[in-house]
Amino acid sequence: MTATSVLVIGAGIVGCSAAYYLAPEADVLVVDPMGLATQASTQTAANLHLQLSYTALKGGEEEFRRHARIIELNDDADRRWTALASETGGRVKVVNFGGIVVAESDDDVDILRRKVELERAAGFTTEFVERADLVDLVPEVASGVRGASWHAREGYVDAKTACYELARAARERGARFDLTSAVSGLRRSGGRWRVDTDPGGGVDADIVVVAAGAWTERVLSPVATVPMEVSGLTMSVTEAGSRRVEHLVMHTSRPLSVKQVSSGNVMIGGGRPARVVRVEGPLGWRTEPLRASLRAGMDDAVRVVPGLDGLRVVRSWEGLLGSPADDIPVIGEVPGQPGLIVSVAGHTGYTLGPTCGWAAARLALGQDPGVDLTPFSPGRFAAVGVAAGGTR
Repeated sequence: MTATSVLVIGAGIVGCSAAYYLAPEADVLVVDPMGLATQASTQTAANLHLQLSYTALKGGEEEFRRHARIIELNDDADRRWTALASETGGRVKVVNFGGIVVAESDDDVDILRRKVELERAAGFTTEFVERADLVDLVPEVASGVRGASWHAREGYVDAKTACYELARAARERGARFDLTSAVSGLRRSGGRWRVDTDPGGGVDADIVVVAAGAWTERVLSPVATVPMEVSGLTMSVTEAGSRRVEHLVMHTSRPLSVKQVSSGNVMIGGGRPARVVRVEGPLGWRTEPLRASLRAGMDDAVRVVPGLDGLRVVRSWEGLLGSPADDIPVIGEVPGQPGLIVSVAGHTGYTLGPTCGWAAARLALGQDPGVDLTPFSPGRFAAVGVAAGGTR
């Protein structure tokens, strides 16, 4: 039986961030049976979204205002990404070249104008850009784009390397990683947490941080619940080419994100679906491509950014996204379960990764995270009727 002060379950962007922030002040162990950053954290576009997406308005303006409470987390994350790039000597690569959400129809323009009004009322620095001004600001977009919302700090992180560099920095600070053990049970025992692991092991910990993304509900199921929605998302990347896209480009009413990374490759994402199939084993799911998603994503990208026409798509893939059922991040201690902390960013995963890790680390150390976590408490979900000490 292994012992540690803080056990972090999950070695994605949130778990690696938590380990990085915890390591100087606590004995920390990270466990993940699938290895370091093998799932959502390396299958994503890793965009930094500092304005809200078109999906936030689907539930009406009151729902939008609920989503807008994320602003304090967004601002904190923006500062943390900049700091992490500096603290790691540039090994964590962050690009802030500005991002737009485009409107192609009258309805899109109306939605986007209202989105910007609501965001600015909540404190966001989003701006609405008229077509005449868009030509100078973001010349790569098509003439059919009627307007856009702009945020100067949006951009992306290099998803291929960010988790590995954070994990390396966390190890340098003393964190340990077990990248073969799967959590099979969670219970309170003798004032500590007993976490059973397969094959045939276990960990005793004072504090447990669940940073398991799509697997959060499964890990917590013996003692609590955070209902998760698991979906498959589609990504594509083109061959490298000359500079054709200078900013992060998204859409008001369609699932689209387009950016050109430093290598010259253009990444096309935005949330188009892939098929999710349940399987046996610790992963529990696999993803399969949907040809319609691949085609629609490419068609939208070329229509909105005509300069992409002629570039060949060289690879497409699917990844799992786990987001809380109400689509709002979950960060906090589970009520009635002392020392059990949940940290799930959801669809804002890369943007909020370091803030979710920082906040979980501060809570684990009994310190103030410096951001108001009240709206994001796991207490908003009903507790599962399982007594402490129950097993899976």
